Amino acid sequence: MRTVQRRGLALPLLLGVGMACRDTPTTDVTDPPLPECGDGRIDTGEQCDGTSLGGKSCVGEGFDTGTLGCTSSCFLDVSACVRFCGNDTIDTGEGCDGVLGPLTCDTFGFTGCSSECQVDASHCIHPGSSFTGAESRNVAQGGAAAIATAGPGGFGALAVAVPVRSELHITRHSRTGWQSQEQLLGHPGTTPELPLAVDLDGDEWTDLAFIGEDGRVHRDRYDPVAKIYTLALLNDAAACWAHRWVGPLARETAPGMDLVALASCPPTGGAAAPPNAVLLMPAEGGVTPTWVDAPGITSAALADLDGDGTTDILYTATGSSAVHTLVRGGPGFGPGQSYSVEVDPPFVPSQIVAADFDRDGAVDVALSDGAQVVVVERMGTSLTPRATLAGRGTHLLAEDADGDGRTDLLWMDTDVTGAIVRMARNAGDFTFTELSLTTGASGEPLSLSMGDLDADGDLDVAATLASPSGSSTFVFHNRVR
Repeated sequence: MRTVQRRGLALPLLLGVGMACRDTPTTDVTDPPLPECGDGRIDTGEQCDGTSLGGKSCVGEGFDTGTLGCTSSCFLDVSACVRFCGNDTIDTGEGCDGVLGPLTCDTFGFTGCSSECQVDASHCIHPGSSFTGAESRNVAQGGAAAIATAGPGGFGALAVAVPVRSELHITRHSRTGWQSQEQLLGHPGTTPELPLAVDLDGDEWTDLAFIGEDGRVHRDRYDPVAKIYTLALLNDAAACWAHRWVGPLARETAPGMDLVALASCPPTGGAAAPPNAVLLMPAEGGVTPTWVDAPGITSAALADLDGDGTTDILYTATGSSAVHTLVRGGPGFGPGQSYSVEVDPPFVPSQIVAADFDRDGAVDVALSDGAQVVVVERMGTSLTPRATLAGRGTHLLAEDADGDGRTDLLWMDTDVTGAIVRMARNAGDFTFTELSLTTGASGEPLSLSMGDLDADGDLDVAATLASPSGSSTFVFHNRVR
């Protein structure tokens, strides 16, 4: 014991002696449990936990009905939720679902089914509003024209051949209208006559090709960086004289398009010689063009008429009422089946286009003899008429003009107002309704072209007329979109 002396008093200090201390109560402190998935409580970072859904339901998650669940990771499980829209069934409150419903446009254009399963008729318009009025795009001493469809950059172009100046006159177009910049693409030593717009190399940009006055085929590729067309390749078709385009032919083993034209082979007689062959020109340079005999040929189209999975060449011939074919065999084409056309004589077609007009998966054919256009369906080895359309039928085209998924027909004709573009809108089942685009001018039809000038997804029309005072190209802008 230690004693502390203070003012004469001795006070004992008791250290460690229990009698000098009082007991102090103690309390155990336990940390709250850490949040974990599966404890039945919706903690931070969890959408749900077990049967605890926080008041959520399938309807609240954007579905129409069903049972909402929770995954073992505490995220909402909507696998048992049901959304009626998109189930290919028109349920209560829906106007359509997918391709089901009243989606036919009876006027011009198309209807669709919205993401809310309601009919969208905003692109179904009155035929009188289907195209703008004729817009004249005159090029001094110009000739035939072609529309180059807008590429990824959003620019289309109108290419007009100017033979006397050995050039193509190219005017670009965008969603905002014609561009002030024009390109005059000179071709020294040749005379452009018939331009064609086609993606030659498969890069999604539309290139140009043309048949020259010398019967040769020339190509101009589009440079997307410089945004101009550049002189590219010449197919030396000296063994043939190219007369008119048939069109582009998709390549079998590489991207891009080869070119097909009516030609006279050998070229004796030049432009005055009638075509007697089909000329095939590879897209790349350094490859010699080939041709296949087609005696008396007057027009041709590219399509798989016999359904064997390869493209055939269908053609009409002088004095013949039949449609003849050249079928692919190995690297080239050879004579194929001839199909009789069951139209009361005298019917000798001079123009042909091909498409699946009734959407049954088989190719049909449209023919013109210059006085009428007849749509026929292949039945065995014969072609049976399904529709007859009045009109002179020059420069016959088969394109989906109104975007409804059906192939329509267009051709050039005349009426009391002058030259017109006739359009037969395909309503399905070989039923067509007709409308006209009026140029308001007189002249001989020279060319008819379709393409998307203004990058809105619709095909616009360019019709060119020739007259003693010069040619005029009339552009009609499609208004469906």
